[in-house]
Order: sequence, then C-alpha cells, then structure tokens
Amino acid sequence: MRSVTSSRKFRVLASAEPQALPRLIGLIAQIGLTPTSLCAKATGDLITITIDQSGLNEQQAAVIAEKMRSLVLVLDVQLSSDQPSLDPLTGCAPSIV
Repeated sequence: MRSVTSSRKFRVLASAEPQALPRLIGLIAQIGLTPTSLCAKATGDLITITIDQSGLNEQQAAVIAEKMRSLVLVLDVQLSSDQPSLDPLTGCAPSIV
C-alpha cells in the first residue's frame, strides 16, 4: 500500500527564544526537506510559527509534530492538511494565541 503525500501545515506556539525557529526547522531538515513556506511572528515573549510542508504523508507529519511538541520551548503544535485563510497584512495564518 502506498502512502499518500500532501501539503501539511504546522502551527506552533513557542517561547520567543533565538533557538526556537532553528530547532523546529531542523526537525524537517533531518528528513531532507526544506519548508514550502514559513512565517513567524513574535508578540512579547511568544512566537507563532506557521510551516507549510509538502511531500509528507500523514504518519511522517504526525511524527514531526510529536517531536516539535517535545521541544522545551514549544507550548503548542497544531497540525492540519487544510489551508486556513491567511492574514492579508502578514501573509501568515491567524495567531493561535
């Protein structure tokens, strides 16, 4: 049985620390992929990061989401395969704060 790949969206809420973004991107880089798109917005002590990634099947995306959740700086991770509407000013998905 072949696994179906599609675009996945990771919406992450993390502490606005310098290592948050590279650690999240590193999890995707470890499997040899580059994010399709990336948007980050810091607000005070928090940062909301939206990562669109194509080429992942459901299981791969779930494993990456769990690894993201295990990072100390990460407060929340939402994973979807749908495309929510983007904020016209920032081009990012709405904040999850």
